[in-house]
Amino acid sequence: MKKQLLTLSLIVSAFAANAQVLDSGNFTDYTLGNVTTDVTGAAAGQGGFKAFNGAVADYQIIDEAGDHGYVLQLKGATGTTGNRYLWKDGTADAWEFRDAGNEIFEVEFEINPGTTTSKNGIRVQIFNADGTLTLGGFVLNADTRALKGLAYYTGTGGTGLYTFTLSGTAGVDVILPANTWSRIGFSLNVATGEIVWKGPGFYIGGDGAAAGMVPAEVDFLITAVQTTGGANSVASATKFDNYVIRAVAEESLLAVNNVNVDKGTFTIAPNPINNVVNVSNTQNINVNKITVMDLNGRVVKEASYEKVSNVQMNVSDLSSGVYMMKINSDKGSVVKKVIKN
Repeated sequence: MKKQLLTLSLIVSAFAANAQVLDSGNFTDYTLGNVTTDVTGAAAGQGGFKAFNGAVADYQIIDEAGDHGYVLQLKGATGTTGNRYLWKDGTADAWEFRDAGNEIFEVEFEINPGTTTSKNGIRVQIFNADGTLTLGGFVLNADTRALKGLAYYTGTGGTGLYTFTLSGTAGVDVILPANTWSRIGFSLNVATGEIVWKGPGFYIGGDGAAAGMVPAEVDFLITAVQTTGGANSVASATKFDNYVIRAVAEESLLAVNNVNVDKGTFTIAPNPINNVVNVSNTQNINVNKITVMDLNGRVVKEASYEKVSNVQMNVSDLSSGVYMMKINSDKGSVVKKVIKN
């Protein structure tokens, strides 16, 4: 992997006007307690999240108080087996309906690793369409808090999943502070395979091997052990907040001028829809256009608006089924899944 150390003084990415929020959340409107009652991956819980492995108590909404309030907390295994997975369906659909030119898939979030002696590995990563490949992400050692990049890459051992030092210096890891919130992010250019990681003290990337692959799922994942064959008897507890998944034309990770519309800003009601759907927001963001597409990507209905923040759309002419609704506004665009009765 040809690595490049990128600094803000050398490269400043402007936030693309056609950036799209594919998913985001700050857990404010969640209920304290279990995220889901099912850990088989079959049923969705709060916010549409699904979980696999462990116990329901491993996936919690807790009150962090202060500036963060409600946050997501994930617990790992106490032994050497039993990885924990938390994800949402629909990412591939949202990516498919992105605007033309938005070939970069970005993931940002805040993380608080706490303090632990657990040997768990904390990951946030992109899976491909069939879930067999990790295209990019982060991995954090729970006990040392050493943060590395993940990428699908062609190396001396063949093409596969590799980890990468983020400091720009071989053998020197980026260490996240204990009991502190840090905002980090990574991006994957699906057209070229380029991957970039950014966070406190690092901004680095290069060419990977995931060009042309569909980013289908973003997982919050805790492995039982970070090092294969290692021992572990302690469970980690890692907190996450303020995540966002975007489709953009230019890499814009952690940009201070990142002014975009959060997916949670817009409310669609009712959903499922009968004949009329109401699209509203509380931030007086003007809606410019609403496009409704079926799951094959065909536009089945669209309407344009001017200087209107809350709109009604008559969908009585649509057949029953699942649709993707793209809301274009003067702060960017979002894609939401809707159901027509």
